[in-house]
Amino acid sequence: MRHETIMNWAIVMSLAGACGLASATESVGTTAERVAGANSTRGTRQDPRQVARVMKRFSWEPSPVEVHRVAVRYHRLSGVALKRLARRIRARGALPELKLSLDRGRVDSAVARVEAGSPSRMTRQNGADMTWSVQARWALYRLIFDPNEIKVQNQRYRQAELRQELLAQVTRLYFLRRRIEVLSVLRPARNVKTAVYRRLRLDQLTAELDALTGGWFSRELARRRSKRKR
Repeated sequence: MRHETIMNWAIVMSLAGACGLASATESVGTTAERVAGANSTRGTRQDPRQVARVMKRFSWEPSPVEVHRVAVRYHRLSGVALKRLARRIRARGALPELKLSLDRGRVDSAVARVEAGSPSRMTRQNGADMTWSVQARWALYRLIFDPNEIKVQNQRYRQAELRQELLAQVTRLYFLRRRIEVLSVLRPARNVKTAVYRRLRLDQLTAELDALTGGWFSRELARRRSKRKR
């Protein structure tokens, strides 16, 4: 449980940093929307094929679902470990608690026999004495309910909340980055200042997605980009 708490705190801090960047880049998204709106007013009708061609240019990049899956796995928020723990707790009621005891002592005794018409006799006995026992105790009530299940369930609820926050933040950063890419296609930069500004924003969002995926996003982009050039 302590390990899960440390991981959850790290995730909260990571999400807090990502939220700051998302608010800083919100203006880029609104700019893209204004450009798209202005372009839509110039023509009487938009050709869906043009939209498809623009979006197809980025189809080689990782999809939101892929990024979600990697982020959840990286932060260990899939819930698999807690499910296994809950099953082990419930199954523990079917297993007995064993208690083994061993007693060892020494026997030292003397027995005197007196019989009529016979001489008196005395017999002396000595030696070691060993006694062992095994006890098995079943707590069958745990098959129905174990008090530890409450702790596990509370941890699962907290993990689900963190997972939802993580997925929402990844989605936000992903599409802010995609808006910048689309803006660069629909309205290419006319000067170096605008080009550099867009490049920096794109790199910032890429870095934030890397932080939430353990560097997987950039590595996957590089791998797919290299594959396309072959």
